[in-house]
Amino acid sequence: MSTSSISMKVLLLWLLCLSSALFLFNYQHAGCIHHHEANAINSLAADKSNFMVQRKLEPPPPQQQRRTARQIVEEAFEKSYKHLIDACQKPDQSLYHCLLELHTNAPKIPPKYPWWVQTLVRDGSNILGPSGLHGKWHFKIFNTPTGPLQFCSLEKVASTEWNALKCMLDGKDPQSVGDFCLDKPQQLPPVLPKAVFLRDPLERFLSGFVDKCMMPQHRNYEPHCEPSELWAPHFITHPNQAQKRQFIPKEDDARLLREFLAMKRHFFQAYIDTYPLRWNIHFMPAALFCDGLFRNIQHYDFVGYMSGDKAKSQEYLVKFGQRYNITPVVSKIFHLDKNHNDTKQHVVMSNSGEVMKNRIGTASKKIKEYFTPYAAEKLLEFLSIDYAHKGLNLPIPDWVDDMLAQQEQ
Repeated sequence: MSTSSISMKVLLLWLLCLSSALFLFNYQHAGCIHHHEANAINSLAADKSNFMVQRKLEPPPPQQQRRTARQIVEEAFEKSYKHLIDACQKPDQSLYHCLLELHTNAPKIPPKYPWWVQTLVRDGSNILGPSGLHGKWHFKIFNTPTGPLQFCSLEKVASTEWNALKCMLDGKDPQSVGDFCLDKPQQLPPVLPKAVFLRDPLERFLSGFVDKCMMPQHRNYEPHCEPSELWAPHFITHPNQAQKRQFIPKEDDARLLREFLAMKRHFFQAYIDTYPLRWNIHFMPAALFCDGLFRNIQHYDFVGYMSGDKAKSQEYLVKFGQRYNITPVVSKIFHLDKNHNDTKQHVVMSNSGEVMKNRIGTASKKIKEYFTPYAAEKLLEFLSIDYAHKGLNLPIPDWVDDMLAQQEQ
């Protein structure tokens, strides 16, 4: 056997051994990898099993409870109106001057308060602005047989009827003198009995919206569905205003606005979101009227209420007429049934009434037509002072909590 032949055999044998060694190494190494993977998988499985056992042992997290209408009101009041009430309690300072001072010192209003508190202070301190909060027409002197009576008249609380009653007590025809029979300067006692009628804030707001925003003849020609730039782009102010404003939108904008206004709930909800940009007197809280009812309602001689319940509303009207000996005038203006039962203090609406017919309580019939849970919750926040202030004694209607419960469905 030649040397080259032996060398070739040795080389082949060496290559065979090397190949076997590499195969064995790879096999063992692969076995180690699979072994570790198996351990990892078993470990993960064990962890998952322990996790599932732990989840079974732990109680499920409690569901967040829905806030009641009362909770919404109380929380909103603390975050908004409380600062205003605390700042405007000086007996020698009018509400107007207090709001003016707050607006002048706007940076002093804590930033934790929502933005609309600042716009409320701004518009409430503008004595000539669109809010009309301090208009002299809110205070009326009723010359009753029992003596002068100072009456606090609120927009959307039968203000048309109270104006007419004022005219009749002054011996004037309401239809011939216009909407207002303003008081002339006269010598009055230093202290007068005071009276006011209140209305459910949500119902009052809806009444203002249906009247001032849903009716085109009012929305487009009266500065009440504010901001007019949004909701009445064709609006032109009354001729007696110092400056005329006219907004002429593009045709596309007008078309979009018309389509949006046709959807009642959408329009109502959007208006609630935007009306604090410029507060109007028809939508301001009742607690701010007449130099701040939140400051002085405890001194009122008579506080009546109007609501969707016609019987209760008219019961207060009867009591009011009897108290100040003006029952015939009250009955004529509000068209009360002359055959009411005095012992029960209950009256019914006269079918022949023209002024008050279908006026009291009409907004309450439209609640489901306009309100959504979102709209109800937002308005509870914006009007929280009316429900939170104990002096006004305004209960939250039962339907509000029923509507808020729909959010869970």
